[in-house]
Amino acid sequence: MQQLTDWINLDSDHKIYFQKRLKDWALAMSSIDSLYYDKDAAYARFLEKINSAGKLVESEKAFSEQIDNESGTNFSRTNRSRKLYYRIAGAAAIIIVLLAAAFYLKQATHPAGALNDGDQLISYIEIKVPEGSRQQYILPDRTQVWINAGSTFRYPSNFTGQTREVFLNGEGYFHVAKDTSHPFIVSTAKGSITVTGTTFDVYAYDGKQRFTTALLEGHVHVNTPDGQTVNLQPLQKADLNEAKLSVTPIDDPDAYKWMEGLISFDNKPMTEVLEELQNAFGTHIEIKHLNTPHLLLTGKFLVGDGLEYALKVLRDSYGIQFEKDSTGRGYTILK
Repeated sequence: MQQLTDWINLDSDHKIYFQKRLKDWALAMSSIDSLYYDKDAAYARFLEKINSAGKLVESEKAFSEQIDNESGTNFSRTNRSRKLYYRIAGAAAIIIVLLAAAFYLKQATHPAGALNDGDQLISYIEIKVPEGSRQQYILPDRTQVWINAGSTFRYPSNFTGQTREVFLNGEGYFHVAKDTSHPFIVSTAKGSITVTGTTFDVYAYDGKQRFTTALLEGHVHVNTPDGQTVNLQPLQKADLNEAKLSVTPIDDPDAYKWMEGLISFDNKPMTEVLEELQNAFGTHIEIKHLNTPHLLLTGKFLVGDGLEYALKVLRDSYGIQFEKDSTGRGYTILK
């Protein structure tokens, strides 16, 4: 190691170069989970490479001395330094390439970020939208997607293979780019929706019984894990109720304009309306008591008008009483 130390101290550029390589090594090691990578073994291999680099210094020094003796010519210290620099740079480059390969391997096998599709590795992007928020994205195939509050959406960084499959836990509104040779599939825990180019809404939150696919334009095919299948025509929706998939007309197209900041409900149970308001505004609503919990409500609100305005309308229209909770940030329904 003394030879390597001598080389580092020989020139300030050598020291800067070596420090950069050490920094690269440290960053790579900090990014590799111990579950997938043995850091101690990696460090031992690193030292082995450094020792090899030191031997290169010794060999280069002996070679230079031999040339000096045989030719009677004294090469300048600068020329020898340059030779050593390139030899050491080559050894350091090998180290960095090995570390980069190990880092890539770890990333490729991480269960949250990539999946194997046969012999092809597919990396995924996961989006989590908090309550009180809505987000819009354009997928690699130019499909437009709006993700509603409290949802998780996962899609590949690039569509490959015969299908374009994405994964949803929550609610999403899709305007799918047409590609008849590569069907677009939305997979959820409750069922999947297959299209080639269309506009539709999917409601499929894990932990909630409701599963709805509403078709605004085009055609979709809906199927459930137990083998039920339906084909929808425009302005139809498929609902999974009590383990049965049924098709009914869409009575209120405004119900699927949530991405525009509109909350619309038509003959919806009061508890579901309050749950939807909580999700849309990201504000906790505690129900202490409801005189008529199964009362069906009809109305429309703009998110921009605020939650308190919506609750006041429900109070004036349906007699719901509410107050601020003890934190001052949420609301309690009293009756």
